[in-house]
Amino acid sequence: MPYPVYIAGSRITGMYPFGPLPGCGPMITLLSHDGTCCIGMNTDTLAVTDPGGLADDLRPGWTRW
Repeated sequence: MPYPVYIAGSRITGMYPFGPLPGCGPMITLLSHDGTCCIGMNTDTLAVTDPGGLADDLRPGWTRW
């Protein structure tokens, strides 16, 4: 069951995942927190020349319906 988390008395409202590039073009990470999934994307600029376009192409698969 999701529950809120606090640091020094302040509630954490979002988390931003980050993954290193261990020899891959894109590194897409997902972290769930308090009922919300946060997605982070790190890309190698030589392998992924349009990271915004990649995010736009992936977004329909992340949409909740």
